[in-house]
Amino acid sequence: MPIATIAFFIITYYFIRQKKKLLSIIKFSNSDLDLNEIYCKIRSILENSSVRRLVLDGIFSAIEKREQKRGFLTAVANLCKYYGVTAVWTMSEYSEEIVSVVDGLFLLGFVKSENCIQKTIRIVKLRGGSHDNSLRKYLITDKGVIVGSIFEGNESRQARPGLRELDISLMLNYGNDIKFNEFLDLELKKNFPDTKIYFNDRLPAGIEDSFPKEPNNIGVGAISTLDIREAAKQGRLLDLTEYFGENEKDYVDFAFKECVIDGKLYAVPQSIKCFVLFYRKDILEKYGFKVPVTWKELAEQSRVILNGEKNKKLNGVLMHNTPESEHTFQNFVNILWSSGGDIYDKNGEVILGNEKGLSTLQFVYDMIYKYKVSPLPGSEEAICPGRSFAEGKGLFLCHASSEYVGMLHTANFDVRNKVGFKMFPPLKINESNGCVGLVKALAIPKAAKNQNLSVEILRFTSSFNIVKKSQLFSDGWPFVARKDIFKDSEVLKMHPWNKNSEEILSSARPIDALKNCNDLMRIFNKKLFSVFTEDISIEKIMNNIAREIRKQPSVNHESKVVEFVVNYLRDNYNQPLTINDIARAANMSGGYICSLFKNHGKKTVFDHLTEIRIEKAKEMLSDVRYNIGEIGQLVGYPDNKYFGNVFKKHTGATPGQYRKSLF
Repeated sequence: MPIATIAFFIITYYFIRQKKKLLSIIKFSNSDLDLNEIYCKIRSILENSSVRRLVLDGIFSAIEKREQKRGFLTAVANLCKYYGVTAVWTMSEYSEEIVSVVDGLFLLGFVKSENCIQKTIRIVKLRGGSHDNSLRKYLITDKGVIVGSIFEGNESRQARPGLRELDISLMLNYGNDIKFNEFLDLELKKNFPDTKIYFNDRLPAGIEDSFPKEPNNIGVGAISTLDIREAAKQGRLLDLTEYFGENEKDYVDFAFKECVIDGKLYAVPQSIKCFVLFYRKDILEKYGFKVPVTWKELAEQSRVILNGEKNKKLNGVLMHNTPESEHTFQNFVNILWSSGGDIYDKNGEVILGNEKGLSTLQFVYDMIYKYKVSPLPGSEEAICPGRSFAEGKGLFLCHASSEYVGMLHTANFDVRNKVGFKMFPPLKINESNGCVGLVKALAIPKAAKNQNLSVEILRFTSSFNIVKKSQLFSDGWPFVARKDIFKDSEVLKMHPWNKNSEEILSSARPIDALKNCNDLMRIFNKKLFSVFTEDISIEKIMNNIAREIRKQPSVNHESKVVEFVVNYLRDNYNQPLTINDIARAANMSGGYICSLFKNHGKKTVFDHLTEIRIEKAKEMLSDVRYNIGEIGQLVGYPDNKYFGNVFKKHTGATPGQYRKSLF
């Protein structure tokens, strides 16, 4: 009879009420409860699947020593935070310290009722959102768990834990460091003494739970910028332009822009994950090498060191190379971008078959089979490169920057003094087209019960002082989105890698900006892997991939371009714009933009611009502080006569007549 079980679910569920898809289950007995083994198995599954939630049943109770309980809990919490997964624990007892660390906690127990013993369950915590925490009966059958009625009477009240009332739920992602959590809790109580704030420091599983449409107690929620557009489209997010729109200068440029949809700011950027090259400083110094500036130099250094070390377990360059992992695609794109290449040209045409695309795939192939410095595809080191690097099995590692935090907890060597990281090098010097960047941000549900208070809490938690403390009290997070943190002397002293942050982030590009990004990932991971497992040429592989990409509908990409241009017009309607100005901003040709608008409707680019200007003019005409002469200037028409003619053509009235009709 197992005493502990871990279940992995691909889609989230809410308190056993919605259907769930079970991916995997691991059971342990008293004889094989090896915490290191459990941790490694969890990490392996999370690293190579689309798991969204873990359910850990009985493990905590099975661990005897208190320090082991805390260590394992924190390690799994860190792991879940890194992979963006939530974890629900079942326990028979708990403390406030435990509640502050876990995503979800179900309290299991027994209550004597009607002369019999009943099994009971209560939700103590569930992703920081509101939930029914009544004490209920439950039964375990061959069909699953059946949750029954609420216990009534004194026994239910006596069994109820004395938790704080949940008025506002604050979901953060600054790290699992208990010292910082305690500091933040005290600061929130001090600055908001009349509000009981309950905060959770991991990213929830989905926008439906994090930002519900019905009135809720969630004050601030963490969200990936991959989800912001959809959440805004569904009307789940509060428009923050009025409160934070002027703070753009405080943040990394691309991160802030990722939070703006249709000209409105829906989130405040918090952290950025970029793909970087990790390297062993100590081993490079041992052989008198500087950090390589090209991929070829990196390959040569790896060969020399591997020959010198005579360690069969040591690899030169570790990177994901398995068809199941999204990191395989992201690594390829990062190497391609770092070498000045791209998947599409400025007109949206696939260009993978050009010299940049072919040389990138050829390099990845050569690292394995020519230079013999990277592990074989599908091997343990290629499936879990981060873990292998932390175990001392690699000189270089191509991975997300946030892997650094995981290394600090799992590596068998001194990471702070022996590991550095930098931008991916190019294939040739002075070639670069950016690196992959993924942003996490903080947003407020549109249906939050107290929006004003939520705004104040968001302003407080995203302030310089709080973000700085998150770095000083924790392992740090490469990278935070606030630029002023990078140059702070205290932060630099504790985390010296921050001095390179601006250089790395200045080249970051959001991977979701690629048209049909999800389809691209699927095609690449399916086709790209065949170059390593089949007798097929690089050119043929790239042609096959390009052919598959061209089959994908281009509507998503074209719609994004149109949307970008319209937003640009809204932001710059008061300027004397030309088609060249617009094309430069969109990084595309003017002819392509004109044809795109023609294909998407009857309106031209300048039809859209005129409509925007007329609408702005109408707004100003309703404000008596503006005279008619200056309104034309303010909306982009320096010639008042021309402004009057355009306005009458679109409204049927002169500006003066229109104003008179308003009053």
